[in-house]
Amino acid sequence: MCCCVMPIRQCIALNSVAVIPIIFDPHHDRLLQVRHEQRQRFVDALNHNELCLYYQPQIDMRSGNVVGVEALIRWQHPDEGLLAPGQFYLSSIPHR
Repeated sequence: MCCCVMPIRQCIALNSVAVIPIIFDPHHDRLLQVRHEQRQRFVDALNHNELCLYYQPQIDMRSGNVVGVEALIRWQHPDEGLLAPGQFYLSSIPHR
């Protein structure tokens, strides 16, 4: 249990080595909640096969020949439509 919701004596007992004051920041808390919700939504997307792989040809502009392909991941979001990686990838990386 967090010190900010415990009586101070219990907090001191739990942290007998050092007492560290904890200040609740509602803005930071909301950011953490949003990040958790985004990660959970991404996990749901994986489980519901909402991620799509597209292949984009690489063309030699001189000859017009296809010289390769680039694989592009997209998220077919049920509410927001087709999302590019920049719209979902960074918010889905777990922080340790």
